[in-house]
Amino acid sequence: MLRVIKNAPIQRNVLLRVTLNMRDGEARTLALAAMSKLRHRFINDLYGYFGSLPASEKSVNIKTIKRRMLRTGNAVLGADTFQGILILGVLSGRRKPQTSRECSMLRSFSILNF
Repeated sequence: MLRVIKNAPIQRNVLLRVTLNMRDGEARTLALAAMSKLRHRFINDLYGYFGSLPASEKSVNIKTIKRRMLRTGNAVLGADTFQGILILGVLSGRRKPQTSRECSMLRSFSILNF
């Protein structure tokens, strides 16, 4: 979960469920070996992206997120390592989940589920 913070309060929570489509088995092995670094770079880039959006922005631009993640992934693993990035789910909201149903929905998501 990314917590987007501006001027102290949390502006929104964003949860992403992502699958990386790798070029081949060798690229997959490379990605698994560098998973910690890859996650770290993805999260830092997404914080930068969401932090730059105006507080009034309520939507999540999937195309932009995919493009940024692809660029970041290629910077970490090398060009042409990825065939694509698939975003399986996005939850975005301004408050913490209150009910048990909302909490169980969040448990089915993970920040970067590779």
